[in-house]
Amino acid sequence: MKYKIQNCRSKRLKQRLVKGLDFYTKELMHRNLSRNLFVTLVVDNKMLDYGECFVTNINDQYKPRKFVVKLNSSMTDPLCTLAHEMVHIKQYAKGELSPCHTKWKSMHINELNMKYLDLPWEKQAFRYDYQLYEKFLEFEQQNFFIQLLIS
Repeated sequence: MKYKIQNCRSKRLKQRLVKGLDFYTKELMHRNLSRNLFVTLVVDNKMLDYGECFVTNINDQYKPRKFVVKLNSSMTDPLCTLAHEMVHIKQYAKGELSPCHTKWKSMHINELNMKYLDLPWEKQAFRYDYQLYEKFLEFEQQNFFIQLLIS
């Protein structure tokens, strides 16, 4: 996956976001799929939500391939929110979720008649986000100890 990070003033946070993007991508998608994706990650501490994800471009086969993810780093660890939003990128990229949120795995969905937490794509994202986040924290910790041993 290719990506750029915008509006991140903390060098440490930017490094963690890069590691998180790489880690979550490897966990959620095959490399043949992920190599064709581009994400613009924007740190926006003025937004009212933890984060959001949306499609910005569809390829010639009508498949979403470019995305924007916005994260509010002031509310919680943004790597946890990033895990949630990366599940949505996987959903879009694999064609599980339509860009306009009208289809979920070939079923027509009217999201206006549903509560946020009842939406099937949100249920899946909430089911996996914390597991991914915990795996990422373990990965970070292992790499920290490896760096200590090498130093």
